[in-house]
Amino acid sequence: RTEEEQRDFERTQVIGQLLKALDITNEKYSFVFHIEATTTDAATSARIANGLAEAYVEDQIAIKYEATQQATAWLTSRVADLEQELEEAENKVKAYNATTDLLDPAALEILNRQLKDRRDRIADARTAARLAEEKQTRLETALASGDRSEMATIAQDTRRDQYSTRLNVPEIQTAFDQYFTRILERARFEARQSATTVATLVQSIAELEGQVEQQSGELLKLEQLEREAAASR
Repeated sequence: RTEEEQRDFERTQVIGQLLKALDITNEKYSFVFHIEATTTDAATSARIANGLAEAYVEDQIAIKYEATQQATAWLTSRVADLEQELEEAENKVKAYNATTDLLDPAALEILNRQLKDRRDRIADARTAARLAEEKQTRLETALASGDRSEMATIAQDTRRDQYSTRLNVPEIQTAFDQYFTRILERARFEARQSATTVATLVQSIAELEGQVEQQSGELLKLEQLEREAAASR
């Protein structure tokens, strides 16, 4: 055998004898070990048991220290990455705010209330427009019939009784025709005004819906960017 082989052999023999002398047990459900060494000398047995315990403790400390060093290195690297992510996330929030005319949630709520108010008003406006158009149609139909008695009834004015009893008098007929023309013109004006009101409300609702949709989308996007920045932070 070479000198190195002899050393390996002797080391193996010593390790084998040492293992035979040792009895190591673990208390159930705990991290407590019992180490017993049995030799022909009590002091030697104590040194072996204590030395093995110390070696085990030192080994565990070394392992945990190495793991701590690795964790520290990883955390240091991760913190640097997160700092960069945070900076990028905050820059995105700033850039988004700079490129949009974003309202705050309170202002968006005001827009929603305005939208609800206009939607409530348009139902009444459409009813008023329908009634005004029906009145105009009745008056024009009566005018087309040429029946002044019918025209007086449709006109629904306090003076219709005055006219209805004397509509065979030419002067009264002329006065009534002028009166009816004024009634019809006013009805046409009211119908136009009602239709314009409806159209204005429809356009206003469409514009508000567009604003609410846009602002809601932009606010949602901003909140997402802010959540990403908060998560990095």
